[in-house]
Amino acid sequence: MCPSLSTALTNSYTQPSSLFVNNQTLYSKEGTTQGDPLAMAMYGIAILPLIKAIEKSGVTQKWYADDGSVSGDLNSIKDLFDELQDIGPAFGYYVNPPKCQLIVKDRHKTKAETVFTGTNVEIVSGTRVLGSHIGDENTCTEYRDQCVKTYTAQLQKLSRFAKTSPQNAYACLTKGVQSKMTFLSRTTPNMAQAFQNIEETVQNDLLPSITGFIPKKEELELFSLPLRQGGLNIILPDDRNGDYEWSIAVSNPLIKPETAENVQQQVIASINSEKKIILDHKKATVQNALDEELKYATQLASEKGSSNWLNAIPLKKYNFDLTKREFRDGISLRYARPLTNTPSLCPCGKNFSTTHALHCPKGGYTQIRHNEIRDTFANIMKEVCFDVEIEPHLQKLDGETFSSNSTTTEDEARLDIKANGLWESRFSRTFFDVKVFNPLAKSCPRILNDAYKYHESLKKNKYEQRIIDVEHSSFTPLVFACTGVTMLRTFSRRNYSLIRRHFLHSDQLKKAELEVGYAASFLGLKYIISEEFSTIATYVRQIVQTKHPLLGAIRNLLAPNKDSETPTPSLLILLLCKIAREMENVDFDCSSKSHLVESGIHQCQRDIAELAEMMFVGFSIHSTIQDFKRGTADYHAKDLVTGNKLAVLVGDFILAKVSKGAADSDSADVVSEVSKAVVEASEGNYLKRQLESKEPHAHIKCSISLSEESLQKIQNLRVVYPFARFVKSALIVTGHSQEAIERVSNLSKTMIRCFENIRELNEYRNLQKSEVSTLSGSLSWSLPEYLSNAGHSRPQIEDIIEAKCRKQIEFTCQALSTFPNCSSRSIMYELVDSYRE
Repeated sequence: MCPSLSTALTNSYTQPSSLFVNNQTLYSKEGTTQGDPLAMAMYGIAILPLIKAIEKSGVTQKWYADDGSVSGDLNSIKDLFDELQDIGPAFGYYVNPPKCQLIVKDRHKTKAETVFTGTNVEIVSGTRVLGSHIGDENTCTEYRDQCVKTYTAQLQKLSRFAKTSPQNAYACLTKGVQSKMTFLSRTTPNMAQAFQNIEETVQNDLLPSITGFIPKKEELELFSLPLRQGGLNIILPDDRNGDYEWSIAVSNPLIKPETAENVQQQVIASINSEKKIILDHKKATVQNALDEELKYATQLASEKGSSNWLNAIPLKKYNFDLTKREFRDGISLRYARPLTNTPSLCPCGKNFSTTHALHCPKGGYTQIRHNEIRDTFANIMKEVCFDVEIEPHLQKLDGETFSSNSTTTEDEARLDIKANGLWESRFSRTFFDVKVFNPLAKSCPRILNDAYKYHESLKKNKYEQRIIDVEHSSFTPLVFACTGVTMLRTFSRRNYSLIRRHFLHSDQLKKAELEVGYAASFLGLKYIISEEFSTIATYVRQIVQTKHPLLGAIRNLLAPNKDSETPTPSLLILLLCKIAREMENVDFDCSSKSHLVESGIHQCQRDIAELAEMMFVGFSIHSTIQDFKRGTADYHAKDLVTGNKLAVLVGDFILAKVSKGAADSDSADVVSEVSKAVVEASEGNYLKRQLESKEPHAHIKCSISLSEESLQKIQNLRVVYPFARFVKSALIVTGHSQEAIERVSNLSKTMIRCFENIRELNEYRNLQKSEVSTLSGSLSWSLPEYLSNAGHSRPQIEDIIEAKCRKQIEFTCQALSTFPNCSSRSIMYELVDSYRE
């Protein structure tokens, strides 16, 4: 039923696990290991044959592991119960009748007792099922009252615990108790109103024990806001109104599994919009009730990063656990409340106050705070940059002067961090200097954006001109508020987008992958676990010590470059397939396993998308073949021959799998389109090799010259036309109309041309500092080479390519706007538009 899971389970459970207890060994021969993530999957698959064996018309089964529930008429349920007792042992399932309960309405109790006579099944009007209640209103009321009693006792116990460990109590409340209460309010009717009875315990006992003060009414409302909006995420009963109705609305589409996913997504989007409106209204109401000082403190608490310390689990291992005084002082500072038990004088001799404590140098707190940020940032930079240095000295001045009098001229001037390769090439230097300011200080502007810009300008005025003129480098100040705001807030929009490319995978790419249910960013994993590619890897080891470019191609295949943010062809094809389906609403054939539909995409379409990915990979492997007559000084002849043979064999092997995959589709149209795509890509790559050949070959007659027209022709043949043919194939197999196929195919050409231009621009920007005229490798035949030959400088070349990319992005966005509005189109639009910056 599931071969891959079968292998893992066989390896895990063929032999009993050894349990060592008091110097004795016990063998675990029954059941699964506690905590094993495979346990639920194994049990779920293993129990499916039993579920199917007892299927009956008129009875609906619902199973969660070994807990089964059925609904239907009494006689049918009795027949199923008897059959389960008869055949269950053969499947390893033994029914325990005294633990079984039959929930019936009062008017059916007599009949139920007659039908189930002698079975020892308990007949009830209502009971707890999977953490909630099913039954009549009387038993439901009893269940609600019992829940209120239970949680009141828990919160009272938590209040006593909070007096000595407020941080732990807060974590238990927000990450444990409240989550259970939310589950109940979503699954049990009128539960939100029942929780009103425990609000007194929260207000009078729990919150004062956690915060160290009795909150006012407006503060209670403020504390109920999420952490990201300046609250404490302590949910009030009124905030749970609507949970039960929303839960029903989300669950209703599951009645029709074939349309459940799309309908459920629409319902969830609608509920999220409604929740946002409610939350925004509540936040505005709360803000209006606050005084100016508390309102400003809430604004600071809403900044990104300010609430991390509250959201962290208090693990002692990482020093996240705070003393009761530290935690309560943190809450007081968050909401601009005066601290208790503080001295009247600071050790430095000045009057003590919260503001003074945050910038007083006595005791070294300000230096420790600064150095922690500096060292943490430097460690992160080492992951993506070269030659990272802490506290680098600036070069001494030899008579240089600066236009700004505020620029430092000290011989011993130094900054906090220096790193190579962040913004431009790997040899471009960037200096960083950390600044931590107190937003509550009287001298600090009360508008946060102005405060950041003010402290950033102070740093720039002091260092930027000297670094640009003398060091020939760039300067980036890292400005932090002592409330915990991260440094990304102080970067310009361009700098933020650049550093995000190093640290984060594009948010838009993640959205696209979620939309189609396809983790394209982990595509290399398929090659790693492939048996054929494992065999290839053994041969590739022969050239590990050489400089053959095949090694780089294989490495990028298994672990794509972090700087590459353009989507894979397979991901784009699946997005286009979903746009086409939402445009025409085609009914897919789901009659067999090979016809599964997931995330609105047919399995055949996924197969074709992967064929496209494999074809482009195959030709990229072929492109690593090296010419014997040029650029071979760094290669040993034997290594060159071995590497070239492997490149030919690996590339041919992958292209052969593409042809086999097309044949397996059992569609003549798909075979035709895929064959044409391979032919066109072959011709385009042949022309590319001709342009790369700097010296004429006796066996190759060069019929193409470097020009914009020839470059456009090569791009069309290598990428654009083959990509469009795979898109057509993916739409043909699912029965789309010819009009839809042509529209989406034309869109695909515009789109892939857009991303190809972006990729070319990224490759050009990532080149090491070298003359454009000596470009080698993938750019030796490209637009930068052509523009360089035409006499353009580096900045001019980049501007021209950038303008071309922007123009292509505009074309793509315009083409997308002609399609019906849907989630896939919106994600594709956002994905394309995200490159505009």
